Amino acid sequence: MTKKTGIFSYNQEYGKGFVYMEKIILDSKFQNIKKTGKNDIIKKSAICVFAFLSGGTNVFNIFSPFGCSFCTIFFGEGIIFYITVVLSVLGRFALGNSLLNLKYVLWGCIAIVINFIAKRMSLKIDIFKKAFLMGLSLFLGGTVLSIFYGISKYIIITSALEGVAVFALSFVIMKGFYTMRDSPNRKLLSIEETASLLIMSAICIITVGNIEIWNINFKMSLSVLVCILFAYRLGPSGGAFGGAFVGFMLMICFEGSADLFSVLTVSSMVSGSLRKNGKITSAFGFIAVSTVMVFYINMELLTLSWFKSLITGIILFMIIPEKTFEFIKSYDMNENVYDSRYYMTMKNITEKNLKECSDSFYALSDTFKKLGKNKKYNASSIKTVIDEVGGKVCKNCGLFSYCWEKDFYNTYKIFYDSVGLCENKGQIFVDDFPNNFKKNCAKVITIVSEINKDCEEFRSKIFWENRIKESRDLVGEQLFAVGKILENIEQRIDVRQIFREDIEREIKAYFDKKSAEFYYITAVESGKGEITVKFKLKDYVIEKSFIEETGKIISKVSGRKMRREKTDDNRVFVYREAKRYNVASSSAVFCKKGNTVSGDNFTFLPLAEGEFVVALSDGMGSGEEANRESFFAIELLERFFKAGFDSDISIKLINSALLLNSTKDSFATLDICKIDTYKKKAEFVKTGAASSYIMRNGKVMAVRQETLPIGIFSGADIEKSSYEIRDGDIIIMITDGIEDIIEKNTGEDEKWFEDIFSVFRSSNPKDIADYIMKEAIKKAGGQANDDMTVVASRIWEGL
Repeated sequence: MTKKTGIFSYNQEYGKGFVYMEKIILDSKFQNIKKTGKNDIIKKSAICVFAFLSGGTNVFNIFSPFGCSFCTIFFGEGIIFYITVVLSVLGRFALGNSLLNLKYVLWGCIAIVINFIAKRMSLKIDIFKKAFLMGLSLFLGGTVLSIFYGISKYIIITSALEGVAVFALSFVIMKGFYTMRDSPNRKLLSIEETASLLIMSAICIITVGNIEIWNINFKMSLSVLVCILFAYRLGPSGGAFGGAFVGFMLMICFEGSADLFSVLTVSSMVSGSLRKNGKITSAFGFIAVSTVMVFYINMELLTLSWFKSLITGIILFMIIPEKTFEFIKSYDMNENVYDSRYYMTMKNITEKNLKECSDSFYALSDTFKKLGKNKKYNASSIKTVIDEVGGKVCKNCGLFSYCWEKDFYNTYKIFYDSVGLCENKGQIFVDDFPNNFKKNCAKVITIVSEINKDCEEFRSKIFWENRIKESRDLVGEQLFAVGKILENIEQRIDVRQIFREDIEREIKAYFDKKSAEFYYITAVESGKGEITVKFKLKDYVIEKSFIEETGKIISKVSGRKMRREKTDDNRVFVYREAKRYNVASSSAVFCKKGNTVSGDNFTFLPLAEGEFVVALSDGMGSGEEANRESFFAIELLERFFKAGFDSDISIKLINSALLLNSTKDSFATLDICKIDTYKKKAEFVKTGAASSYIMRNGKVMAVRQETLPIGIFSGADIEKSSYEIRDGDIIIMITDGIEDIIEKNTGEDEKWFEDIFSVFRSSNPKDIADYIMKEAIKKAGGQANDDMTVVASRIWEGL
């Protein structure tokens, strides 16, 4: 046998009087026994009394909607409904003999008939239909009565207005009644339930007649009690709302004035602000403020009856035990207040420290970059070689004085030209010297050998000095990137993130209502206004209806369309704001002739805050080596983006990694499209990559950037371009293997895409990618001279 308890389903097996489940509970026989003792008699008596009193409550000396609305609670429940209707009508007659009383008699008859028909037909009537039928019954009763008065427009209009009032009040009174009925078993109430309790309390007050004993007006005492009760439990905002509503209800029933409305509102607000100091302080604050306000606003209210009624209400409040307050217990809106002063101070201190660290890394980066420029041969370098050769070869020669003193200019010019020629050719020979020099110089062969040797040593020295300089530049870039990362962290510190306690409170109240136990509930709104709700339930078996209703509550309270995300644990639920746009991507790959591995790699990467990245990399050459280079670039890009780095820093770090990763030339292209599904923007970043294309309504627009691949120079060449995206857009990204085929240089690429899609109809990214690849292979004659990859991404509006 299966029994549902709350929202959870359990299989149970009956033994001798007990049920064995995951938890042992009492035998269902004992659970289903109806208690018909004193408590039930008191409750039913209270219902009858309230039906009579609410029926006799008059609003503006015209309407009596409270009795009709109260009867809505029992619509469809049999005898109790008929009793409350009759008592409500009798309560209206207790106001006096009025012809309008006949309207409520007719309402009662129509309501009873409708209820009888619904019971006989076993119709299921929800709350909305109950409220509508009761309001309609009152309107029909007034319409019938108007016929007796020659179709009185006044009666018809007032009946229509009262019918609308009954319809609206029915929801509030039913909510308040059910909350009061279930309050002993409840721990938490939502704002809506708390407000309905307040309204019910106010209605209870105005239904009480003007009973006075020893100059104590009990209606006024109860008004004070309700106001200070809500102020003490809900703080200044709840107190102000409670005082205002009680004062308003007294006004519309002609039981109070605008002055009393002001007194109750302000006194309750002040009392609520003092509640943390205890009941005595809260009560004293209410007495002091109300007395001062009455003294200055309306001295006529300052009577002995007012003081006695006020003190009586305060005494009732003081003697009520704390446990009695639990039926209106709600979350304290003033605890855990988001005080932005402390958070901003913490943010400023953290930002300052991070900025100092960032500036230090920037300074180190500049230091490394300023250590020297790349060296190459120049006049100074040639002079150094000439001095070294002359010192080693010519110094001890007998013709030294003649060559380097008498014929200095001619000798120096010959040496200068020879060294320059060696630099250009890499090596010189004896025949490269002038004939006169070869004829007169006895050490020409030695000179040629020394020049070649010294030039080679100098070239090697310059090469390694330049490599050291490049390494310094790379270190400088890395230090600059670290500084930029710290700066990004500084910018990403968002103290504007707010814990949405209103959402948490409503979810907790719903869970409490459904007896659902949980580990935690968090609702956070980021600085960008994006809301994330996360909670974990204790039970593993959860009904689908409960999950659906929870999602509706989260969407309703947050005012956003929230979507549930998949999690590894079926007890953990994560809801995020539904994206304005969704993205679906797919790819098609074709290897170069003779290869089984493509040198291209790609990724589809969803990021936080509604961003989606599509990236494509083409390694140098083709085959496995090119695949390693492009895979390396894509893997690093994924890691950097997941860590929160922007495109510029990510590309510079990947560029440095490629330069340091290999002793030989190693480079790759990067084609990045970052789609912001909230801002409806697509940002393209290309480093040596082929053109991309945006297809919209049959038209194709090319996205081109003239840049170099990464991994060639220490400074990466980065360009960005941003485009607005729309529902139905198709973003196409390709490698140069396809770009070379579709003749980009002739400007025919856009037309080629438009032509092939003029006869193709599909919005599936996989179909689109496969179709483009098929047409490209056909245009290439069935084989490719380079690896070919196409990635297609479809954009559509979120539901």
